[in-house]
Amino acid sequence: MAAMQTSASALRNQWDRAKRMLGDDGKGIEDLPPVRRPESPTTASKGKGSMPAPPSPTFEPEEEMVVQRQMMDEQDTHLDTLSHSIRRQREISENIGSELDVHTGLLEDLEVGLDRTAGSLGGARRRLETVGRGARENCSAVTIAILIVVLLILIVIFKT
Repeated sequence: MAAMQTSASALRNQWDRAKRMLGDDGKGIEDLPPVRRPESPTTASKGKGSMPAPPSPTFEPEEEMVVQRQMMDEQDTHLDTLSHSIRRQREISENIGSELDVHTGLLEDLEVGLDRTAGSLGGARRRLETVGRGARENCSAVTIAILIVVLLILIVIFKT
């Protein structure tokens, strides 16, 4: 009898632990019915003389097995639900990881493109500075050349 009470207590503890593991999903699950304690033979026979003790209000072994099987089936159902939720969370995490990998690749490609563009813009800026510097330096030479041509034209015109 004590072994059945111990096994029933162990099953009840497992039930409670599984229900706690479900968290909010376990809120709608009914609690187990309270355990009925058998009356001891001394308290049952007090004041009744030699009459036999009434039958114990506890479950019969077959009923106990049925109740245990039902509890185990319900636990299996809840564990299956928990397992499904964990699998789904894993899939979501893997999808997030692959999305992060894709975005990391895109950001690296963008960085390479930006570096290349910055290099091209730097080269163009240097070429423009060289052309501008050359135009400033050659401006006086071009002006002198134009004045010499004008002077030659004037000499030719006035000599004739």
